[in-house]
Amino acid sequence: METISTDMADPKVFDYWANLAKEDPERFERERGATIKGFIASAPEEKRRSLEQLQWRIDAVRRAASNPLSACIRLNKMMMDSVFDTGGLANSLNSLQEDLSELSVNLKLTSDALRDTGSKDAPRGEAKILQFFRGE
Repeated sequence: METISTDMADPKVFDYWANLAKEDPERFERERGATIKGFIASAPEEKRRSLEQLQWRIDAVRRAASNPLSACIRLNKMMMDSVFDTGGLANSLNSLQEDLSELSVNLKLTSDALRDTGSKDAPRGEAKILQFFRGE
């Protein structure tokens, strides 16, 4: 079986998959499965298990749906939930942004406190360049 590009931004690639799905649905499913397995196999090892689990969930939704449109709607909801539900991507990014804002405030307070005490460790906007020599 030849390797098919997965660059869906390329109209030829999209047309290939769309035509294959129309003309030979069984071959489409075989090639789709092989392409997905190849993608998962090429992922870093620490990501493979979660990708396999996600693909298992996607395949289960597709099998349970009464038609392709129903599967599409269910998969869209699954994707949106993973982004916007509690613990989803949006929630995680907001939490990270709050943590970074708090860290920024704490660093500013620490910097101001050091400067106010006249500490020699206070940031001054200048640096001494140290020269390193190799011991030979």
